[in-house]
Amino acid sequence: MQIIDEIKKNLNRGLLRGKWKNSADDNLSGHCYVATEALYWLLGAKQSTYRPYVLSHRTCPELLNAGETHWFLMNPEDHTILDPTAEQFGAMKIPYEKAVANGMMNYPEGGSRRAKQIIEKISQNKFGL
Repeated sequence: MQIIDEIKKNLNRGLLRGKWKNSADDNLSGHCYVATEALYWLLGAKQSTYRPYVLSHRTCPELLNAGETHWFLMNPEDHTILDPTAEQFGAMKIPYEKAVANGMMNYPEGGSRRAKQIIEKISQNKFGL
């Protein structure tokens, strides 16, 4: 999906938080929340058919360490998954069926500062601004 490719192109270390901020990894790890949040807003947020879902160590210890989560969007009607950072897990199967529906944090319209940075960069690239 082109919009997911655009989001991934605009992820950078400055968007990372917590333990991920100082991580040696230079990939998609640590970006799942902000990438999913940006995708959620770009697709129309509550007007979209996609909803935020989260996996946690509690629901998915085979994939995530204690304290870790993994965010993505899913259409609850047909179970179509949009996961902008799925590649961080390599060949491991992500057990999406164990995920729990969860809202994005209650930021003002348009999302968090970090999500807005991604959305703004995509808009600049798309329209050459």
